[in-house]
Amino acid sequence: MLYLQKGSRKPLKNDGTDSAFYLLRLNYIEIPFTIRYHATKSFSLEAGPSLGYLIKSYEEDENGELNFRQPFYDWDFNFNISLVYQLNKNFDFMFGYWQSILPIREHSSGAVYRLNRGQFSSMISFSVLYTIRKSLEKEQESGTSLK
Repeated sequence: MLYLQKGSRKPLKNDGTDSAFYLLRLNYIEIPFTIRYHATKSFSLEAGPSLGYLIKSYEEDENGELNFRQPFYDWDFNFNISLVYQLNKNFDFMFGYWQSILPIREHSSGAVYRLNRGQFSSMISFSVLYTIRKSLEKEQESGTSLK
């Protein structure tokens, strides 16, 4: 289970040539269902779908919070793929790409055109993972095993 913060930002330019500002924050609880393929001892590839639930959304522009826009859907369905590098026994570094399969909300106009059924999300992630592992050597010495 993951807690993910997705979003978008377009900051104002400091030189005064741009007056458009935009900020979007989406907070999700996400459950990925992935399969990991170990290509080498250190590198593996992980892929699969994930299901997310929207906890909170926030959107604003240069005039303040946007409350009149189309609401976001509560559920998000994604496909993700990640490249994993094992740093040592317990730490992994993961580079991932997540793409929503279903729209996260309708277009602001409500218009639908062929496969363009609304707004979708894309996310690039960089993660450091820590795995708690029970030492196999200690199990073998004590004669116990997990079944």
